Amino acid sequence: MEKNPYENLRVDNRTRLPQPWENYPVLHPGAFKTEIVYIDGYEHAKIHLGQQDGVWTAGYDFQAGKCGGGCYPGRKWGDFVTERDARLWVLGEFLTFDTEDNPLPAAMKKAINVRIFEIRQFTLF
Repeated sequence: MEKNPYENLRVDNRTRLPQPWENYPVLHPGAFKTEIVYIDGYEHAKIHLGQQDGVWTAGYDFQAGKCGGGCYPGRKWGDFVTERDARLWVLGEFLTFDTEDNPLPAAMKKAINVRIFEIRQFTLF
């Protein structure tokens, strides 16, 4: 997948942050919660969610095959109106790592899609 299907949920407020925005602090362990979406050996997908300056922020920790990376939650990566929006955005970001050259493991992709389905079903009721 090339584009995050939930990109519209992220509010890019970098221009409103003190400049240079790259130096704006992020939350550190203990100031955010981590949700494990998938883990199998060294391959994993984890969501980091927290509030900074009164708004929801998101980060992640990800490793699958040759692809990996992560960041702690912080406003410099984007703000979210709700915790649900932040969670969906990270799950969508995980799906963008599924490429022809480096496909996600089937079990990881299924775990991500199941989590998206559960979140979206919950909002129907």
